[in-house]
Amino acid sequence: MTTIYWPHPSLLPWQVGRYQYLYSQRASLDSEGRFNSTDGLGFLSADFGYGPQRMMKIDMDGNLRVYSLVKHGATWEWMVKWQAVSLSCKIHGVCGPNSLCTYSQHSGRTCTCLHGYKMVNSKDWSYGCEPDFKTCRPEEEDFIELQYVEFYGFDIRLQQNYTLDACKNDCLHDCATIGY
Repeated sequence: MTTIYWPHPSLLPWQVGRYQYLYSQRASLDSEGRFNSTDGLGFLSADFGYGPQRMMKIDMDGNLRVYSLVKHGATWEWMVKWQAVSLSCKIHGVCGPNSLCTYSQHSGRTCTCLHGYKMVNSKDWSYGCEPDFKTCRPEEEDFIELQYVEFYGFDIRLQQNYTLDACKNDCLHDCATIGY
């Protein structure tokens, strides 16, 4: 169960009480809402006895959710009772590389390409955005500062205590770099 999706990719498995070197990876969700897996993950999905049945699945956005079957009048509906990642922009790859994920109360999650980039697949944001410019022409390159932005899960390397000028210099001297 240890994946790039959850828990947070910056945490090592042992930091969250998980085991990564297993021959068999199995997980179960019992009728009481208790989840247990062979890699050490466990939680209780409490729905206070609402549903006679529960199911757990990884949804299209990559988030792990537990649902309970709940009666509404004459019909039964599956309702989310627990999810691994509560903020959808924190789901690894939900908007893909070179894109920004933002929230709005009115429209929910929104994905957009960075300046100078275009969407790779108009039907699926998980492909992200690709450069709409030619790389490795230092005289034509420009840098835009984006405050309060985290390119979650797409860092190739992390340079701590680096100045902006040092980052620019690294980027301009590495033709494989298309952004940082």
